[in-house]
Amino acid sequence: MSDQSRNEQARHFYNAAGTISTDFSFMNYGFAPLSAELADSREPEKYCLQLYRRLIGDTSLGGRRVVEVSCGRGGGAAHVAASFKPASYLGIDISEQNLALATQRFAHVENLAF
Repeated sequence: MSDQSRNEQARHFYNAAGTISTDFSFMNYGFAPLSAELADSREPEKYCLQLYRRLIGDTSLGGRRVVEVSCGRGGGAAHVAASFKPASYLGIDISEQNLALATQRFAHVENLAF
């Protein structure tokens, strides 16, 4: 099977997955243990949020331009753009369906684009 065929199959899979259920914003497995801030949170996707927070750590994103490759449904991109205040945040993904969902769901985040 060629790389092109695998890439197309992956894109079709993620596009199909984007139409099945739209009730979640993240497509990562998350990170444990939770920070004290998130431990008591009622946020259903708090482990997914924790992964982004863990990756960013103490890095200052203020004034920077950030690109996330494979942003999925945009939940992490929206969280980072709103919470860590980079100048701009661009999420890209193989799935047009997920990008459309992210664009619609997070249109209110001013420094975020998909």
